[in-house]
Amino acid sequence: MTSGNRVETVDRDGYVEFVVRGFVDPDEVVAAIGRYYSGAPQTHSLWNNSEATLSTFTPDSFARIAAEAGKYLHKRGKNPRTAILVNTAAENMLIKAFSARAETVAPLDIRVFGDREAAVAWLQSRIPAD
Repeated sequence: MTSGNRVETVDRDGYVEFVVRGFVDPDEVVAAIGRYYSGAPQTHSLWNNSEATLSTFTPDSFARIAAEAGKYLHKRGKNPRTAILVNTAAENMLIKAFSARAETVAPLDIRVFGDREAAVAWLQSRIPAD
């Protein structure tokens, strides 16, 4: 388990969980991505924002986060999935907009959830063979 400011990284069974707390600066997210994915990352990730406020995020910050994630896509293995857990309908819309932008930079399967158990179930479900 590693942490940096308000983003804690926890390796779980079959995925990594980024636990985000408080008012988060997008630069903290970029730094957490670089720290974790520069090593030997798991294929799937859960961004748990259930204790976070994402009000400081802008379209530019989403572009920077997507670009940083794209740098490490080759290290994540085949068919990487990212689940993003949010608290509110507004955050859901915000993250869906981010997901659409991120997918143009890094071809990831990104889904937004309001329930952690559903997010984990999706991350751990089998992916059909190509």
